[in-house]
Amino acid sequence: MNLRKRAKQLIAFVLALVMVLGMVPVSAAAAADSTLAASLNKAKTYIDGITIKSSSNDPATVVKNFKTHFTWDNEKRENSKSYLFDWSYYNGVVFEGIEYVYEVTGESVYKDYVVEYMSSLINANGGWATCSNNSSKQCAGYNSTHGADCYMTAALLLDSYEMTGDSRYLTMAATLYKDLDNAAKTYLLKNAGNNFRHTWASDPSPDLWLDGLYMILPFRAEYAKYIGDQEELDLIVDRMQWVSDNMYNSSKGLFYHAADNASSNSGTYWLRSIGWYAAAIVDIMDSMEGENLEAMKRQLVKLVDGMRACQNTSNGMWLNNMNAAKSSSNPY
Repeated sequence: MNLRKRAKQLIAFVLALVMVLGMVPVSAAAAADSTLAASLNKAKTYIDGITIKSSSNDPATVVKNFKTHFTWDNEKRENSKSYLFDWSYYNGVVFEGIEYVYEVTGESVYKDYVVEYMSSLINANGGWATCSNNSSKQCAGYNSTHGADCYMTAALLLDSYEMTGDSRYLTMAATLYKDLDNAAKTYLLKNAGNNFRHTWASDPSPDLWLDGLYMILPFRAEYAKYIGDQEELDLIVDRMQWVSDNMYNSSKGLFYHAADNASSNSGTYWLRSIGWYAAAIVDIMDSMEGENLEAMKRQLVKLVDGMRACQNTSNGMWLNNMNAAKSSSNPY
């Protein structure tokens, strides 16, 4: 019997003993299980309602028309951020979540939904698909005024290949990997751990954002592992280590949202960006082995320890802007 199985049996025995002794009434445990099941069912109903069961969010229909967008898309391509388009994070994170649901449940309807989206982005030869009424502005990274946010969906390419065996996804993954190699010649920040600049244009804001780590590096890591690019895997760990070493305020236990270099940062702690950073660490870990994996584990522990220390003890939450006072515009 392996150690993990023995540990699970021991935990189950202790929980059963606690209930038998009356320390936790069986009725209370059953009520907790019922509450959890109800919450999961409520979440499933909501998620299904805006994705697989929504006629407004049919992937092929939305992607085909430049003027349409998914109902969850609060960036709305045709409005303030018309350069991001279908490959960007606000779609990619939703479809990656749906792909995770498929991994857990095995229900093919979720796989089909993701594949329909990804297939709509790529033409028959594995190249860029185009919108019916805007033929030039569909691909990730095409626009000179933005960069990192346009690559998040790329993280689904290898998953799509594994789900379908369709080589078009490998072709596009190779294209985007090379595209980022080319971008690195211009937008790599030597003074910020050789990380990618977040916005690929002249911009007065800090160059490196925590957000961009999640948008680019999990894809880079996954594809580097697939093709055996150990140099890139080592570089990714070094990039993340620079962030861990230089964008951290040890007195607060928090990471700055952005930085230009080791001595110049945004001075702000944005909860959402720290969430992106956490997701980047965990996703990158999937592609790492040996000392690289151990280094990523240490980075994760450092992040989590800091977050626990500044967690509100009464409600278990954090402020959105973590270095500002609570207010109607800065809630938990």
